[in-house]
Amino acid sequence: IQLAAATIANSLHGWRPGDVNDNPIYVILNLCRVLAYVREDLVMSKEQGGLWGIRNLPADYSELIQASLACYRSEKNLPVDNEKTQEFCQYMRSRIFAN
Repeated sequence: IQLAAATIANSLHGWRPGDVNDNPIYVILNLCRVLAYVREDLVMSKEQGGLWGIRNLPADYSELIQASLACYRSEKNLPVDNEKTQEFCQYMRSRIFAN
């Protein structure tokens, strides 16, 4: 499982801002998982990572993470607010690679 978290983190090096539009739920929840791993050495599911993100990330991102979790649980598509989603991704990458 630690290898999976490391693989996800490594894949972020080639990430482009437009990538989140292809599968925003996957990207948002996995970014939460990776940061939980980087900060606290926690290996989590996407759902657990999203819950961790709600508890540990700035409140400005709670709604986005909550919506991602709701869509993940219901298998619905996430309506994407491109500006907020891009901001979230940039914030998360800066935190993941700062450690």
